[in-house]
Amino acid sequence: MTRTIAAAIVLTATCAAGIVAQQTNRDRPAATVQAAAGTARIAGLVVDADAQPQPIRKAVVTLSGAEIPNGRTAITDENGRFVFERLPAGRFTLTTSKPAYVAGAYGAARAGRPGVPLQIAAGQQVANARIVMPRGGVITGQLRHQTGEPAADIQVAVFRLSPGGADQTLIPVAVAPTDDRGVYRAYGLPPGTYYVASAARMSATYSDVSVLPAGEIDRALRDLGQRNGVVSPSNAPAVGPDPLPLGKYALPAWFYPGVTSPAAATTVKLAMSEEREGVDFTVQYTRMATIEGTVRHPDGTTPAVQMAINPPGVRLPPLLGTSPTNSESRGSATGTFKYTNFAPGRYAISARTPSPPYLWAQVELEVTGDDISGVSMLLQPPLHISGRMVFEPGSLPPPGDLSTVKPQLSPARNVGLAVVNYTRIGVFHPTDVVVDSSGRFEIDGILPDAYKLTATVPGQSGWWLRSATINGRDVLDYPFEIGPATNISNLVLTFSDRRTMLSGTLLTTAGAVAPGYGIVVFPADRTMWRPQSRRIQTARTGTDGRWILRDLPPGDYFVAALTDVDPDEIGDPAFLDALVPSAVRVSLKDGEQKTQDLRIGG
Repeated sequence: MTRTIAAAIVLTATCAAGIVAQQTNRDRPAATVQAAAGTARIAGLVVDADAQPQPIRKAVVTLSGAEIPNGRTAITDENGRFVFERLPAGRFTLTTSKPAYVAGAYGAARAGRPGVPLQIAAGQQVANARIVMPRGGVITGQLRHQTGEPAADIQVAVFRLSPGGADQTLIPVAVAPTDDRGVYRAYGLPPGTYYVASAARMSATYSDVSVLPAGEIDRALRDLGQRNGVVSPSNAPAVGPDPLPLGKYALPAWFYPGVTSPAAATTVKLAMSEEREGVDFTVQYTRMATIEGTVRHPDGTTPAVQMAINPPGVRLPPLLGTSPTNSESRGSATGTFKYTNFAPGRYAISARTPSPPYLWAQVELEVTGDDISGVSMLLQPPLHISGRMVFEPGSLPPPGDLSTVKPQLSPARNVGLAVVNYTRIGVFHPTDVVVDSSGRFEIDGILPDAYKLTATVPGQSGWWLRSATINGRDVLDYPFEIGPATNISNLVLTFSDRRTMLSGTLLTTAGAVAPGYGIVVFPADRTMWRPQSRRIQTARTGTDGRWILRDLPPGDYFVAALTDVDPDEIGDPAFLDALVPSAVRVSLKDGEQKTQDLRIGG
């Protein structure tokens, strides 16, 4: 619902501006300007967003651009002013940061949005680059134990959810500890929708711990007093319920308003500079389960294996500390494994032999708090991908030895592999990539999953991976699935030095340049409307009204101009569908450099 509303706002702004495509497609290479370097100057002022803006001192100002590869940094003075001198001609961006404030950018339509590129000529003097930095929002509340006591010294994290289906991950934005009152205060937050969670507090020890309610403790003390001849007062508290069963207990991660799963959590929507109080929730000790089982070869042997645990669904970052603990070293002749510290939830456990032929096993388990034993994992035959590289004829010579070009296969969910509490958390990545001098390659160490593929040519910036096809389907546009019995032998990686560029100028109805607008380019094929697609790109018109996008794959596209672009909506099919009526359709050929000018309609 949030994204649908955001898309409607963007579309209304677009329609109100009456932005339509106009003028011609001029197929030509972009002109490169050779200008004298070191004579331009940019000076400006950083202020807050109050009704009567005040200068912000000691803000960090960063200038970046292709002409200054390492960037430059300045600190604002007591009056909020900064200056960059001896600059070459070029296209630059200005950004600012300071604790407790939302990051700023020159020309940004709103705080947190990309800025407007500054097109600077040789010797040009810019004296009034003004950047606004609003104070960040605040989320504050109190954590209590189920007994009502304040939960002190617990880290509370504020997260945003990354866009994109199976790729969704909780991304930390701020972390704040609770004080002796159990109160936390996370500040400097940009506007948005957030999850709030407490970090887990778990021990890596393996001994059983019995957690007794307060009433049970009172009963034990009273019994002890009676044995010692001490009479309990008439107002002694009533005996509490039976103690919790013997087991290992810990504080797992708890999400506001007091749940252990992000799927059941309530989000907090924060406006610009808003202070949201009362985001309180309760944390409680939860019984941690132990899981035991065996990993065996079909012939009954028990080879040494590496093991990893991955909770399916939204990926929880290591910051939350929700990690089971491997309490038994691998490689024993018994082939057994044992994990403690499993909080309730669903988990996938993977095993893989550490060397060829890379046998593997996987199992999914639902953990409710009770111990699970007798888990049997049977190792499966290895999975394998092979193929070849093709370098299309062009102006650049291909590498003499193609063994230096290494294809990289990684899980589509962007899940890494980290070791926490002696346990691998995440998923195994393919380990062995072998490429010969002719460009034929083999990839091993694969487990069933959805994957994405990348490859770069070392030292050859002109070459780019144009396509990766399996049976005619380009898997650079979609994650591809490797099933339990899938072996691929015909993957073709095609490299090209013919790089595309799509650019243009946005003009007002009067013919003047229109800086600060967002440009969205997306494929005409709706099946490719997905987050993080290489065929969906955005740009911002600069002070000269120009926008530039590079390395789009050949194909048919829509080009739309907006007064503002929300990064979280890019790739949302509903958002893109709303842009189609006011967009212009363009075709981009292999290696083509095309100019598409746009005009704001009246």
